[in-house]
Amino acid sequence: MSFADLVPEDDPQPLVRPAVRVPISKAEPLGEYVQLKPQLRNGVHPAWVAVLAFFTMMFFLLWLSTWNIMPGPEPHPDPNVDPVDGSYVAIFYDDKQKGEYTADQITAMDSVDTAQFLDDNVSGWHKIDVDPMEDLSKLGEIYVEMAKEHRPKLPWAVVRSGKKLGSELITDSDELKKLIKRTIK
Repeated sequence: MSFADLVPEDDPQPLVRPAVRVPISKAEPLGEYVQLKPQLRNGVHPAWVAVLAFFTMMFFLLWLSTWNIMPGPEPHPDPNVDPVDGSYVAIFYDDKQKGEYTADQITAMDSVDTAQFLDDNVSGWHKIDVDPMEDLSKLGEIYVEMAKEHRPKLPWAVVRSGKKLGSELITDSDELKKLIKRTIK
């Protein structure tokens, strides 16, 4: 294919002969005389039309994806948790069973480092002995609600922040700090 095939000449020659009445029995096949050039039909090569159609369709689909036609599921806060101002931590333990706790668990509950971390990062915190369960109403309504979340396996930590609630067994100081950071962020 040459450039001359793509650009029409100044004095174009007809591609077909003038119509002449010919009996059907003497008619010649039309394909011998007509040479269709698809790239000249609209003046644009079909490959360029395909590329343009592809990019147009991609742009349209990207634009369409910005519409909020079917929104995804809304994230739901923990059920039955009223929002609170600040962050609170309750550490539940049994003083009579403290001898059965591992050294890491005792360190997580009683160390100065843990107490300093709690003082720096939460609004309030308490260690609560479950063997006689203290009168939690004097500590505040938040600790009464948090007492419902502790489990029989002790020591257990419950963290409340806003509508978030975290609750898990205390294994060591690092895991306790991770639970607190994960819940209060």
